[in-house]
Amino acid sequence: MIFCPASAAAAQFRPSPLPEALVRWGVLRPADAAAASVSDLSCSHLVRRVGTPASALVVKFETPDRPGLDRERLVHRLAVHLPPLREVLPPAHLLDERAPLVLGDLDAVPGDLDAVLGDLGSSGPPGDSRTQDPADAAGVLGTMLAGVHRSTAGLPLPRAIEPSLLLLVREWCQGLGSHGHRRLVADLAPDTAAVVAAVARDRALREAVVELGDDTAVCLVHHDLTQRNLWFGRVPGSGVLRGYLLDWELAGLGDPAVDLGWALADLLLADGSGVPRPATRPLSCVSRLLPPSAVALLTAYRDAAGLRPDAVNTLARRTALAATVRVAQTGLELSSHHGPPARERTSGLLREARTLIAEVTGLTEEIAGCLT
Repeated sequence: MIFCPASAAAAQFRPSPLPEALVRWGVLRPADAAAASVSDLSCSHLVRRVGTPASALVVKFETPDRPGLDRERLVHRLAVHLPPLREVLPPAHLLDERAPLVLGDLDAVPGDLDAVLGDLGSSGPPGDSRTQDPADAAGVLGTMLAGVHRSTAGLPLPRAIEPSLLLLVREWCQGLGSHGHRRLVADLAPDTAAVVAAVARDRALREAVVELGDDTAVCLVHHDLTQRNLWFGRVPGSGVLRGYLLDWELAGLGDPAVDLGWALADLLLADGSGVPRPATRPLSCVSRLLPPSAVALLTAYRDAAGLRPDAVNTLARRTALAATVRVAQTGLELSSHHGPPARERTSGLLREARTLIAEVTGLTEEIAGCLT
């Protein structure tokens, strides 16, 4: 399993008490602990990978500045009773609130959308395990999301944590006409505050945020469906492609269109970082021709979700809005990186978001056609 780009996993550490603690918790044998190596996978949380000759475990810790593994534990407990959810999660070995979250390591390919779900030309050399039709991986993702959403509809769950851009823009708008927004901006880095201000001052983007923030909560949603939280691999022997969804820290009851739109946005952008697409497929054409991987995502979701005909148009519009917001959200995330390159990429993503919202009607029709 991975919780951060693979480069973070390369840092090796000297022997630590962690293998001994895993023995005490009953998830590691003493003989394996003696030969265990510990490496760092930390990103948003403190995470360690404990490797042994027989297996590997991923250990996620709560810290005073990064609590919040309760939602992820809840999702794993729900999975015991819900096969569609269980199939997309790594195996859980320890879910006790008094101890770290211990999960099984996955022998699979990291879900880098540039390599797996992006353009065919970036899939890797022939024979590489990453080489595959990106539409296949997108279809697997659509099926996974539909299974999670359908199997958890109507369950009494805590509300999902909203994407940060929705919260910040809403607070910004509520502060207009007073000094409230100034206090908000004082807590943000200047480049991040500039992204929030740009979205809030753009009428179309602001209205998209407000509309997407309407109270629509019907099923379990992931709410952080980014590249680093996707993992794809092939089943040994059969070679069947399958995927996993990682890092459920923001999960809860919410709108399935957010998950679907988040995934769609990365496919429209070809990668999740704002790198321009080839001129042969400008984003301004998305409302007239969705890329094949996006079509595969949406049609696979349709086939597995059992959508009601009267719900398709609403889901399609909200998915289009979510994809737009996700593009702007990516700019917000990049704004924390300093320097001209990050600012240039952030500005490019905001331009992409404005292009999408200007064509939201056509994009909605394309999405609805795939979901029908």
